[in-house]
Amino acid sequence: MDSGLDNTPPDIIFRVMENTRGRKAKARLDEIKSLYKTGRVSYDEAKELASGPLETLNEEMAKIAKEFGRKHRAVLFTGFMR
Repeated sequence: MDSGLDNTPPDIIFRVMENTRGRKAKARLDEIKSLYKTGRVSYDEAKELASGPLETLNEEMAKIAKEFGRKHRAVLFTGFMR
């Protein structure tokens, strides 16, 4: 009967986002963050590259939050790059 998860929101979100557009957007954002942190792209270039994946990630996270009766707080570029 025990599924191994304690059903906290991060566990649920990770399980639901697996193999979805949101997971792919997160991977792309991680790649952009790496490029920015290593100096391969400027702040403005990174912000431009990240606009699409951030939009996708926020859309997918909002759907999941709604499904579980939670409120989604948008992920912003500056917050993600920290």
